[in-house]
Amino acid sequence: MLNTKTKKMMHKERILLLAPYYLSRDKQLVGGISMIDAMDTVSSTTHKLLKNMPSYKKINRCTNFLCEEFSIDQSCEIITLTAIDEKIGVQKEIDSFLKTESIICSHCNSVRNITVSVKQNVLIELVSLPKELEASTSVPDINIISEVQQNYAGEIMWTLDEIPKTLNLKGRTYYIRGIIIFNSGLRTGFRMKSGHYKAIPCRTNKFWEVYDDLKDNITQPKSIQNNVELLIYTL
Repeated sequence: MLNTKTKKMMHKERILLLAPYYLSRDKQLVGGISMIDAMDTVSSTTHKLLKNMPSYKKINRCTNFLCEEFSIDQSCEIITLTAIDEKIGVQKEIDSFLKTESIICSHCNSVRNITVSVKQNVLIELVSLPKELEASTSVPDINIISEVQQNYAGEIMWTLDEIPKTLNLKGRTYYIRGIIIFNSGLRTGFRMKSGHYKAIPCRTNKFWEVYDDLKDNITQPKSIQNNVELLIYTL
């Protein structure tokens, strides 16, 4: 908690958390002091810090037991959902993401079944793309172009009341536990690493709190729209 820890303790904890991933080994200051360059997007940071806590597992299995690529398993820390011009129905998009899919195996021409299972903790990245990009690129193609998602992503502006409080995933109810919002005075409509993130957890009493490392204490959220980049749900 911000109001129970000294700034010295907080900075030490941050160093221990970030150093394995962001310690600059090329630039050293006088006395062998190294710098930590943690300028990054929340999505990239999540992949680094939570690599042992995936949100989902995708199993791609061939119906031909003799196939040289019989089973391909993939786990990921974040589920990325794509909106067009900020318009997105999270439950609808997540249902589509979790649907079982059948494709033709490129190795043996048999049928492959792709299933997705979700874990106890689910992190959802929201990516908004311009309408003209949808017109020139099919949505399935958009969903696999990570460079487009990171570099050409616009804002999804929501109030806290617009955040889906629950999601039904594979027959189980997941509850919102918090969101990550982003603000940049230099923002030009594209996703940037330069700016300021805030965490807004949702407590069990349904009240929201704002954790802002530029402030000494926890604050209450304002009734305004925020640029929401990450949703956090758990069982």
